[in-house]
Amino acid sequence: MGWLSKILNIFKNDSKEAEETEKEIYLSNLGSWVGLRAKELIANSDLDEKLINYINSIKDKRWLLECHLDEWQKEVDNLRKNENKEERDVNLRTDLKSDINLIFADTRKLLDSLKFSENTTLENVLSFNSYFEEVLRRMIRKIENSEFAENFVFLIKEESTNDLDTALTNPLLKELIELDVLRGNFEQKVSQSGYHKIITLRKRLALLEDYTLQIKQLNMELSIKREKLAIAESKMKEKEARILELKENYDYLPFKEAEEKRKITQDKIENNNELILSIFFKLKPLLKKYKELNSEDKLINSYIKDYLEDPVFAFLKDEELKINRIIQAIRTLLETGRFSSDTENTNSFLEILNKVNFHYLEELKQKSLELNDNLKLLKEHTENRDLISKLEEEDYRLQHFTKQKEMIEDDLALIEDKISELNEIRSRERDSFQNLTRIGVGKEINIIFDS
Repeated sequence: MGWLSKILNIFKNDSKEAEETEKEIYLSNLGSWVGLRAKELIANSDLDEKLINYINSIKDKRWLLECHLDEWQKEVDNLRKNENKEERDVNLRTDLKSDINLIFADTRKLLDSLKFSENTTLENVLSFNSYFEEVLRRMIRKIENSEFAENFVFLIKEESTNDLDTALTNPLLKELIELDVLRGNFEQKVSQSGYHKIITLRKRLALLEDYTLQIKQLNMELSIKREKLAIAESKMKEKEARILELKENYDYLPFKEAEEKRKITQDKIENNNELILSIFFKLKPLLKKYKELNSEDKLINSYIKDYLEDPVFAFLKDEELKINRIIQAIRTLLETGRFSSDTENTNSFLEILNKVNFHYLEELKQKSLELNDNLKLLKEHTENRDLISKLEEEDYRLQHFTKQKEMIEDDLALIEDKISELNEIRSRERDSFQNLTRIGVGKEINIIFDS
């Protein structure tokens, strides 16, 4: 990759003035801009050559360790008592032998992952190194905490026993530590070059792109919702016009007048019923007492019971106004003192009873009957089912589109709030990115969002 350094230096010199004046960069071009900064940094720090050296060192170490593992596996598998090697022979316990085989298998699995393609980039290697470091450290700890850390003499060749370092250090542990040192040295070179600033910029760029994508998707959703809102509003106007058209129809005019009269009559009936209820509510204590005095008269008991339970219904079905005779009888009892009551209550009751005479009750009854008859006639007049059905149908559809419009407006408000929130977050991320480029790579830029 040394040629890349030369080309980039030539390119950098030729385009130096253009880059110095570069201020505004669209987000869609920012990835290329960061990529160019990365190539410049790699060239200036010789990271391309350092990367090749690191990959080659790892490959060499992997090949060497694979050879060692093959040899060590044979030693473990073929370990037997041998008269010529009694002083070096170790009789491995089954459980220790199983632990060692498992450690060897894990090591081979790690070595299998140490393969790099011709197109491997610096960031690919740095990403892999995070995994590599974790697995290496875990395996080193596993060996250090096992009996195998001390019981490994059977792996050492006879001619190497005179080397004190070799004799005292577990060979597999030594190889793994050397691999970790290789990794650490390369990471240190990358860190010294400042390349981690590029990594940070790329992470920030990914955030900016993600926020921009979210905003774009929400704007598309907003556009669709606005189209639906326009349709709902159009349908509402259509239904409102149709209802108005039906109400302006010749058939609707008498219908409308009759409907208004029906509502007025219904209100009068309700007021009249409230008056009946009020009268008999005030007379309720007297009616109860009179009922008790005539407990053996089933007809009177039944008659009074109807008035106590539902005064309006009882009054309307009382064609002969028999209740008047009972009221007059109660008044006589009160006036003669045969109803036990204090003077104040007696006077109050007598005032009511004097008002509620036969003439008063008859007028009230007649008014009730007339109002109910009028209501019946008006209901018959307003039962133009064809017109009513059309109005009800159009009104139902109007309500449907009204609710739909309200729901869409609520959705629009939520989406607009979310877009506003994301725009604020994205602006903060842009400021942060621009600060990083100024401090980290010495470039003043202004990022422009495409949308």
